[in-house]
Amino acid sequence: MTFKEKYGDHSSEIYKGNLDISREKLNSLEGCYKEIKGKFNCSYNNLTSLEGAPKIVDGDFYCPRNKLISLKGAPKIISGTFGCFNNNLTSLKGAPKIINENFSANNNKLTSLKGAPNTVNGNFYCFNNNLQSLEGAPNTVNGNFYCYDNPKLKSLNVLLGIKIDGNIYSDIMSDKEFKEDQKLFIKVHKNLNKYKKLKKLLQATKI
Repeated sequence: MTFKEKYGDHSSEIYKGNLDISREKLNSLEGCYKEIKGKFNCSYNNLTSLEGAPKIVDGDFYCPRNKLISLKGAPKIISGTFGCFNNNLTSLKGAPKIINENFSANNNKLTSLKGAPNTVNGNFYCFNNNLQSLEGAPNTVNGNFYCYDNPKLKSLNVLLGIKIDGNIYSDIMSDKEFKEDQKLFIKVHKNLNKYKKLKKLLQATKI
């Protein structure tokens, strides 16, 4: 059942307040409001696409526990947290470019972070995926970065080129170890790209 079939066509309208359409067995957001002046929750449905979703959400946007394989059709602007965890996502293409709070894409089937937001002003969650690389990670994360439970992920070197204000949580090495290596990395050679080269360099260099 589509949003339009259940509630009518509101695609040209603005909804004032929080809108919760979770657990309604919806398979499409066709006909949904173009803008939400509050939070939007469409979790626990049968959505395979976000086509028809509001373009602007003045609050949090939650779409977990669906069957999403991409974020195509996601809002362009949101004021709060974006939660797309517990889906079947293989790509983050279509995600908003700026997230004012947290971005949660954990528990999906991601192999890379291509398409991720450019800026996340809270925490970034990508744990429990199939990540082989962190390529595509946000340029700025003003909170913590969670990337543990990705068995195929072997390197954190991509993170050396981005701004993370909080802690890094990974199975590869502890946050403390990575932070220390990151400081040494920058001091030894700002343009060194491969993390494995850093290890060899540090062994022969006293700072």
